[in-house]
Amino acid sequence: MPQFSLKSLFPVPAAELYAWHMRIGALERLTPPWSAIKVTWGDEHVCEGSRRELLVPAGPFKTKWLARHHSIVEGRQFIDEQDRGPFRKWTHLHVCTDKEQGRSELEDRIDYEFPLGKLGEFFGKSQVNWMLNTAFPWRHERTWIDLSRHAEFAGLPRLKVAITGASGMIGSNLKHFLTTGGHEVVTIERKRGNANSIYWNPSTGEIEADKLEGFDAVVHLAGRNIASESIKARLSQPMKTGLRATPFWPKSAELGKGRRIQHEKPESVWCIRASGQ
Repeated sequence: MPQFSLKSLFPVPAAELYAWHMRIGALERLTPPWSAIKVTWGDEHVCEGSRRELLVPAGPFKTKWLARHHSIVEGRQFIDEQDRGPFRKWTHLHVCTDKEQGRSELEDRIDYEFPLGKLGEFFGKSQVNWMLNTAFPWRHERTWIDLSRHAEFAGLPRLKVAITGASGMIGSNLKHFLTTGGHEVVTIERKRGNANSIYWNPSTGEIEADKLEGFDAVVHLAGRNIASESIKARLSQPMKTGLRATPFWPKSAELGKGRRIQHEKPESVWCIRASGQ
């Protein structure tokens, strides 16, 4: 049976290395940007029996991959195993071990079997070898960079952060970077009905005012999607590609039937517009 293994040292204790992997957003942080892998549904937190479904490339096609987490040893290890997907077997063991000087070692060990026996191995071996030997060094580097950055602020309280534009490239990466660092992130979006987000309609100014309390920071990334627009259309509205920056955080807001709610403004508000315009 083929096996892949990679070990790397990290600048934090094993408990923090393990905790990083268990937090919301870790899988997204560990997905290489070139892989075209998408998380379609599943449990956000890794725990015994939790599952995630991915849409993964399989040659010229895409297939669903259902993974299940088990064999969790708190602070040390967990396994994600393919329940359904392109391989006959795929068992991925993550082991975090303490080392000297407050450092730790992560081992990723994967046992797998190709579908269709020798025929599947003949056609898939080179592609799988390339994937493992490019994706996992990248994953370890990404983990090391993130943990090193979070370690600089390890002695400070975790923050509650609101983000607009969290579905975009920058916003989604920022969201997952913060949640894997232990921070709480609430998205401000234009869809109703999500208990973990705040509804905001920038055209009318309508917002779920009762959810605006207790934030330490706001990062405003939302803007008009100009990717599919013509150059003429972009130039005709040069100042409207970024949504209005601050009116969604009023000092007080209507709560209904003449009542008003007072809001304590966050310590910082960051407004960022696309740099390529």
